[in-house]
Amino acid sequence: MAADTSKERSRAHGRQREPWPWILVGLLSAMIGSSLLLLWIAIAHPDPLVDGSEAPGRGVAEGLRAPSAVTAGATPARAAR
Repeated sequence: MAADTSKERSRAHGRQREPWPWILVGLLSAMIGSSLLLLWIAIAHPDPLVDGSEAPGRGVAEGLRAPSAVTAGATPARAAR
């Protein structure tokens, strides 16, 4: 009788070794690991809060209101005052 190889033994026991479950487990583990890494980076380096961001926006909004005063009959010099 010839020596049994591992494939022959596993087939004899009714199970085959498929690589797909291990590939799927590896992909899932890689995704979980990278998600945890990104979570750690996000917690360790929070985004800085921006203070006073409304001030430049107000200047833009006031600049947008000026043309409406010009169309109402005021001169540009008076609208700027």
